[in-house]
Parts: sequence; structure tokens; C-alpha cells
Amino acid sequence: MNLVESISTKVRHLPALKHLGLLWNLLRPLYQYLIKFSAGKRGLLRMINGMDEVRILPEWRALPEVYEPEVWRRVLPGIKRGDCITDIGAHFGLYAIAFAKRAGAGGCVLAVEADPMNVQVLRAHVRLNQVENIVMVIPQALSDREGEAEWHSQDMQSVAKPAEAGSAGPKVKMTTLDRISEGRRVDVVLVDIEGYEEAALRGGRILLMDKARRPRLIVIEVHPYNWHLCGSSSVSLLSYLRDCGYVVTYLDGSPVEEIVDYGHVFATPKA
Repeated sequence: MNLVESISTKVRHLPALKHLGLLWNLLRPLYQYLIKFSAGKRGLLRMINGMDEVRILPEWRALPEVYEPEVWRRVLPGIKRGDCITDIGAHFGLYAIAFAKRAGAGGCVLAVEADPMNVQVLRAHVRLNQVENIVMVIPQALSDREGEAEWHSQDMQSVAKPAEAGSAGPKVKMTTLDRISEGRRVDVVLVDIEGYEEAALRGGRILLMDKARRPRLIVIEVHPYNWHLCGSSSVSLLSYLRDCGYVVTYLDGSPVEEIVDYGHVFATPKA
């Protein structure tokens, strides 16, 4: 936190003042102005999980510094200088920026994000952190084929699924993991796309089967509650990864036999 944030937070939580909600509502516009003014062109600094510095826009000041700590501590220390990482569902860029800073100038981050609003924030955060030469923002949806995806909102989550003939909903371009990684090695893949993770990985079969280029780690945030909308299942996702030569485990290293709950799984090539 910067000085204005730190002082304001301490004052806001003083026992004698913390219940004065009406006063804070009146003061909020002034507070927002002071935060934006104090942040200037450098943004607000966040030390994510006590490990990685990321600068964010003042409008995103509510972003906590503790963010998926178990996954972060498993994945980020393994990023090497010169690595190429694909972040599928990059959202506002927290992982993408941390990846870029660890991979360095010789590395690359393919930050794939379909939501037009998120793309604007993602690009702003990339500029703010001065990693434009490392992060390539790809404003498309990833699936098992190229074409158009229709944008849907469901249960407060936004997803892109292949557009049906004659559909009138908002559209975004759709591409594949094989297309965006063509001719390059990909060391790590992170997937978080609200249930369409299997479709995105099926679009990367050539990459995943290429022992010279394939990722040494695939991190998948699984959303089984949405799989009925995507034609996916625990059996089909795990079978596909195993067919591509990957072993699937949980965070603690135990083997995944069936996925029934939301969470993260990790896929690594068989020895």
C-alpha cells in the first residue's frame, strides 16, 4: 500500500470511527481522488503473497495482496529466466505480469483474454508494469477450433463458447493453443476459463504431443459445475491429458482419479 492507503485504512478502522458508515460514504469521493493522485503514473504497488511486486490501477485498489497463495507458491518459483508462459484467461494480468518479471527480457508471456473489458485493464496493467516487450496480449477466446465465440454471462461469470449459426449474441474471435504457439516452445500453461478448459487444451494437441516444445507444467483451474454446458467431464479431460502423455495431480502431489470439485490440478509430462 502507498502512504495514503495505509493512513486511510488505519484511520478507517479506529474503534471510535469504524462504525461511521455515513461519514465514510461522504468522504469516499475525496479518498478516491487522493488515491488516484498519490498513485500518479506509477499506479499502486502490491506485493502479491509476499513474493512478487505488481503495480495496479487505482481503480483496482481493492485487489488483495493475498491471491491464490497455495497455487502461487507452487507455480511462480518454478518460472525460469527465458521461459515462455501461456496464460489462458489472463483477466486483469496479475499472473501474467508476475510471470513476465520472472521470465525476464528473454522470455515471453502469451496473455489470452476474451472479455473486451478485461482486455483494456490487462493492457493498462502491462504498460504500468513496463513489461510490454515480454507480454503479448491476445484478445481472443481459446477453444478446439478457430472461428467466432459467443459471449455469455452465467452465475456472475463470463464465458465464451463457440457461436452457433444464426446466433445474435455478442461475438469475440476464437483461436487455438496450437495456432498461438505455432513454432515456439511453451514451458508453462495456466488455464482459467470457467469450464472451457478441456476445449482450450484440445486445441493444443500438437503442442502437447511435441516432446521438444510441450509444457513442463500445465496448471488448470477446473470448474466441473460448468462442464455440462461445455460437453466436458472428468473422464474426458483426464483421458485427454493422459493420452497426451501427462500425469495429473493435486497441489499436494497426490494423483487425480476423478475431478468432482472446483479447484486446481497440475499436469506434468510422464517421466
